[in-house]
Amino acid sequence: MKVRCESTNRIFTLAKELGSGGEGRVFSVQEEPALVGKIWHKDSDQKKDKVREMLASRPIDPMLSSGKVSIAWPQSIVKEVNGLGCGYLMPRINHGVEIGRLLLPAQTKTKYPNFGLQHKLRAAVNLCSIVIALHNKNYIIGDFNDANVLVMPDATIALIDCDSFQVGRHLCSVGTPQYLPPELQGVPLKGIVRKFSSDNFILAVLLYRICCDGYHPFQGCGGGPESIGERIQGGYYAYAASKGVSPPKFAPPREAFPKQLFDGFYRSFYDGHQKPESRPDAKAWFKTVLDLEKRLISCGKNQTHFYFDSLAFCPHCKKDNVNTRSTNNRPRNITPRVAGGTNKAFPPKSRTGKQPVRQAWGNNRKKLCGFLILALFFAAYLVTVKSLSVQTRLSEVYPDWISRGAPTVLNPEEGIGSAMHRTILSLPTTSKKSPLPDPPTENASHLPTNAGTSLYRQYFEK
Repeated sequence: MKVRCESTNRIFTLAKELGSGGEGRVFSVQEEPALVGKIWHKDSDQKKDKVREMLASRPIDPMLSSGKVSIAWPQSIVKEVNGLGCGYLMPRINHGVEIGRLLLPAQTKTKYPNFGLQHKLRAAVNLCSIVIALHNKNYIIGDFNDANVLVMPDATIALIDCDSFQVGRHLCSVGTPQYLPPELQGVPLKGIVRKFSSDNFILAVLLYRICCDGYHPFQGCGGGPESIGERIQGGYYAYAASKGVSPPKFAPPREAFPKQLFDGFYRSFYDGHQKPESRPDAKAWFKTVLDLEKRLISCGKNQTHFYFDSLAFCPHCKKDNVNTRSTNNRPRNITPRVAGGTNKAFPPKSRTGKQPVRQAWGNNRKKLCGFLILALFFAAYLVTVKSLSVQTRLSEVYPDWISRGAPTVLNPEEGIGSAMHRTILSLPTTSKKSPLPDPPTENASHLPTNAGTSLYRQYFEK
């Protein structure tokens, strides 16, 4: 397909189709591999006017200084040479993965195996910088979701589908129910003027999902509607105690994150349910996440595990039933780019201060339980050795006593039982051989019971 550039009158060849969406198809540009062309399904003057306004007021790309593109902004309007098709050229984003495919840990390991918490926080910082750049030019993203946000291996972010933004009088008439704020749930979007608070809500949802292993902030237990859109409309935030809901069972615990992070989520989803203006904007989130990024420490057992310095143990190792102390190492060999800046390694930071009382008591309780278990094992060992020693001495004094079976009850009225019991207990502990001669072997079964008793009594009393 041959198209002509409106601004330069240059002709380009649209070769391979890369994808198709609701508004148009995307093709590679044969003469410019760094560009792609989007051709609308239906041409209209309104779309062309919207792109012309975007070309007249470009936002400052946060990754411009690093030579990368983070906003796929239109470059020029193109028209089909031998047809009526129309569209525009935009930068090509390579090696990017939709952020929705990186939210779940299993998918993250498949796409980016080494993409850990330190990369997630850097991606969150870069995402906030993109929203700041667009809001500074009074652009509202509108249809902001996990499908039009791409993540690179170095944690840089790229935003695509920019022609759906709200630009001046050109409104955004589409949206994703899982990301729409409560004031836009269940209402027709056509003709509605979006506000910055709408983008702030969607940004908070994306940040929550990035930090909490893909769980949605309105995904929880304890009642309420089933669909996420209805839960957003009803205010069923996972940590809203007034709604009687709780986060999912396998979601990361709130204690695993610093307090200021969830304070921002509370203002966005609970306070912001009735007061949209109370939601933190992109600048506030940028500062919060950047401060949290500096509090990361590495695990002493697994250098790919990172967690916040407010925790005593690595939550990843604890999840795998491996408790390990932190070595207070800063992230190593990790230099993802900060949007708008150069690569910077994490600054060294020493961790000081005592452990919280609850954590210290938990550690001492584990030590005490271990000591008690060892003491019980040692006591059982001593009892076993003592019983074996007594049994050995009994067999030396009277070998037939064990083979015929020891009497279950020693009757003190029977002289032989009492005398033999006294004799055994009175043996010296250092004797390895019985000092008594062998007992008589005469058959005394023909004698009366009292006669046999008298015979054995005489023998033992000599």
